[in-house]
Amino acid sequence: MNKKIFVVSDTNREYTERFIRCLEAWEGSRFEIRGFTEKECLSEQLAARPADILLISEAMLGMDPEFRGQLEASSRRMLVLSEQSGGGGEEHFVYRYQPLDRILRQIAAYCEEQEPWEEDAALHAEIYGVYSPVKRCYKTTFSLILGQILADRGTTLYVNLEDCSGLEALAGASGEETLSDVLYCHRVAQPKRKLRSVVQNLGKLAYLPPAVCPGDIRETDPEEMAQVIFEIGSSDAYESLVIDLGDALRDPLPVLRLCRRIYMPTRDDTVSKVRLREFQRMLSERREEELGGRICPLHLPSYSRMEAESSELRELRRTPFGRYVERVIQEG
Repeated sequence: MNKKIFVVSDTNREYTERFIRCLEAWEGSRFEIRGFTEKECLSEQLAARPADILLISEAMLGMDPEFRGQLEASSRRMLVLSEQSGGGGEEHFVYRYQPLDRILRQIAAYCEEQEPWEEDAALHAEIYGVYSPVKRCYKTTFSLILGQILADRGTTLYVNLEDCSGLEALAGASGEETLSDVLYCHRVAQPKRKLRSVVQNLGKLAYLPPAVCPGDIRETDPEEMAQVIFEIGSSDAYESLVIDLGDALRDPLPVLRLCRRIYMPTRDDTVSKVRLREFQRMLSERREEELGGRICPLHLPSYSRMEAESSELRELRRTPFGRYVERVIQEG
């Protein structure tokens, strides 16, 4: 598949080269990146091959309406590097004098607003979400068993996005690096950090040690978290991802949109039913009918030994509950 074209254009050669280096570290695997400091060369490039994203400075853009019209016609998305914060106009403006990684995040957020990612075209791994508005419904246990089942079929990574998962203590491991480190690397434009140096294993199932500080997830923008998951899933490191979502993420939908299937454990009590209806109403109000079609509600049976010790955590699949989950996966 041909890479998309990302064009950076500015009269300052040093700035252009520095921006391109940062962009290559950030998204070099997804884009063919080109830089131009002269209008003539930029025009020739866009005439030969339009840009998927054009980032152009105000100095380069100038006041020539004919040149501006050419750029708009030959660029799928055009963003302007503004000399002043809060620039206006029809184009989308990005303030020039701020850290480059922040500019890149703003560009990514803008592109997501304009058009969702082409997940099916770029994702290598199949992503499974486990989420429920209902509490104490065996969600994490189901997620771990699902991960163990998938790990028997191919390389699988389990990612827990809860506040206080307890996974580190249950797994009997203490990694120096966690999800917090992965998020930090993403923010400083180092998304290609070796993930395998961070992950640990429960038998065949690999897992990303959860964030130690609850605020690391709560303060992360949901779109940014989705980008991190997308980057992991678009590499060839894993064939499947299992994402265990709690309430720490302010909005679960950006991550859920990446999921091939969403398992939603529920309970039969009145409060649980009300919470489920409220979630379904929210999906309707946000016009997420397609996403709702990927949700598989589950009424899981009671299981008396949920508080598994570390030695048992690796064997959850062998329990009666694990065998039940395996039947659900096979039937679904």
